[in-house]
Amino acid sequence: MPFFDVPERKQGFEELTAWDPSSRSAPREWVLPATVPWTARLGEGRSAVVVLDQVRCWREGVEFTLLAFRRRVPFSGNRLSIEATLRFGVGFADGRRATTVDPWDLPDDRPALVPQGGGGSQFHQRKDYYLTPMPPAGPLTLVVAWPDGDIPETATVFDAAELRDASDRAVAIWPDLVPPSP
Repeated sequence: MPFFDVPERKQGFEELTAWDPSSRSAPREWVLPATVPWTARLGEGRSAVVVLDQVRCWREGVEFTLLAFRRRVPFSGNRLSIEATLRFGVGFADGRRATTVDPWDLPDDRPALVPQGGGGSQFHQRKDYYLTPMPPAGPLTLVVAWPDGDIPETATVFDAAELRDASDRAVAIWPDLVPPSP
């Protein structure tokens, strides 16, 4: 008699379906993104720093990885999530913008900045945000504010042309499941 009562596995397979660009989520299962070597201190306070760590580009959008570092946390040891008060936004060259405080039910023609996951500890947290659509060429302004970290609203400007160029280097893993470029 075995020690572990392992449930019987279902037979058959679940099949990956075509990626839906209207989902406003990164096409990770379908396309290998290209990276852009942007790193920067996006904001800092007396005991906290927010850093841009990684940038991944797909044809339809961009994922930014932010790292939030705290030098001290409340003695209670409660882990303070950066999601609670970290504000992140992106300003396009054409005046459009997307922020982490925008409502979820945005019209389809508005840019969206969608949380994708993260992790960390009480002194360091990582958070990924997917921006869609791909921003137009020109200045791209990343803005952060983190009241709990005493970080005031701070803007850092990059060239979105680098993102657009990188998106051409993204590689379809399953070309038959990725819609053609518009």
